[in-house]
Amino acid sequence: MENHANSLLSISARVRAFHEAGTSFRIYHGSTNSTRAVIRDPATSVNISALNNILSVDKDLRIASVEPNVPMDALVRATLEYGLIPPVIPEFPGITVGGGFAGSAAESSSFKYGFLDSTVERVEVVLGDGTVRDVGVNGDEEEKELFHALAGTLGTIGVLTRLDIRLVEAKPFVALTYLPVCNFQEAKRVVEAAIDAKSGNDFVDGIMFSPTKGAIVTGKMVSETCGGKITQFSRKTDEWCFLHVEEMISTPIQSDNTRPFTDSKTSDGELSDSDASTTSPAVDYAPLADYLFRYDRGAFWMGKYGCAHFLLPFTKTIRTLLDSLFHTREMYTALHASKMQQHHLVEDLAVPFSNTVPFLEYLEEDFGIYPLWLCPIKYRPTGLTIKHLPQNTDMLLNVGVWGPWSKNYKSFKAANLALESKVKDLKGVKWLYAQTFYTKDEFWDIYERSKYENLRVKYAATNLPDVYEKIKQPDRNDIPISLLASLWEAIFGFWLVGGLYGLFQAWRRANYVLSK
Repeated sequence: MENHANSLLSISARVRAFHEAGTSFRIYHGSTNSTRAVIRDPATSVNISALNNILSVDKDLRIASVEPNVPMDALVRATLEYGLIPPVIPEFPGITVGGGFAGSAAESSSFKYGFLDSTVERVEVVLGDGTVRDVGVNGDEEEKELFHALAGTLGTIGVLTRLDIRLVEAKPFVALTYLPVCNFQEAKRVVEAAIDAKSGNDFVDGIMFSPTKGAIVTGKMVSETCGGKITQFSRKTDEWCFLHVEEMISTPIQSDNTRPFTDSKTSDGELSDSDASTTSPAVDYAPLADYLFRYDRGAFWMGKYGCAHFLLPFTKTIRTLLDSLFHTREMYTALHASKMQQHHLVEDLAVPFSNTVPFLEYLEEDFGIYPLWLCPIKYRPTGLTIKHLPQNTDMLLNVGVWGPWSKNYKSFKAANLALESKVKDLKGVKWLYAQTFYTKDEFWDIYERSKYENLRVKYAATNLPDVYEKIKQPDRNDIPISLLASLWEAIFGFWLVGGLYGLFQAWRRANYVLSK
């Protein structure tokens, strides 16, 4: 706590100096799980990369006090020592607590708890004039206003320095049930049933492998497996999670005297109620930490596209031999070093449940990207109000669209613009960790600008970039570039050169981690 206090004083003083000089500044975190380009000028940055400590875990109050750059895997390790975990744990171990709070992170428990920020009780923040505030959800009206303004606004209201996270009881295993679905409508129906409070589920997500093949996976924390099969996802010899899910729905376990699942559908592809009750889906058990970070190896299925990029066969042998390069921290390193985000859509998009099927049908017709990730999320407004979201929206379906952009579009930008436009038409929203191509007018036609800007003025945040400034694509015409740099960029832009450089940087990072 003494080190934290000293860091807080240093950060407050630096921010105050920028404020008094009228200098714009940015926050430097030291890591990113965004696909946007990282912009940093040390002379005009507040470096909070050292704020990566777990300050305390109170078992009785069930509160963990942490600095914003604590990654999820470190937080889970620390809280599990007390038999506790945070209610919402984003699936990549390198995602930080502060990043999850400011970026509206969600996961398969979010149908119960909402975004990660909904599980935070209090935060400590340095405002844009250097003032330090400690605010929470149970404070007075101004406290609550500032707290909610900080959530989901990408660090554009103040500099987070501490978060107090609510914890829940942890159990050693997650009992996983794999429910096959054969079309988009059925996927929606099964998700809706799985998130019903009566189901008792702790986790719900899904994968569509094609328009006619998918799985909704439900999970319940349990103390023991009762002799059931234990599946792990963290060892290099373990199968990647999405491949395991597909295998589990390909050969479902049957109860006695029942027909196979593929024979238990009506003529329109729906599972009939009578047959559904007699068909037993596949079940297994995962150690809790394995489940929480089950998509780390391969970054869901993006590692498959990495193999295709380098013309490598996507085999178990390759996945095992190159395992150290296929974890998300290394893959993000490769992504930014190679600039491969210009070749793949990496988007999380959410629409109201009523628009789920039209959105999935649009993705099938215009993009044909599979697999797709489905994750139901209990919605609560953040500091960035979405204007077109229907009133009384309490549940959204997040669809992860990750893969090569469709050749229906002439450019990567055109594909993104089309996707952004469709999501808005369907009253949905996209996560802003991804690259965005909105004009300023288009962006502020989606979000409530006046309320947000009034908060920035009230809390002295105008020397920080606003959300649009932070997420917009840099205008290349505004960036002077030499002839030599242009030549290097042209060489580097060739898919193999950039890819190999990214691979080298990922290898360096993996070896650095191993050496520690």
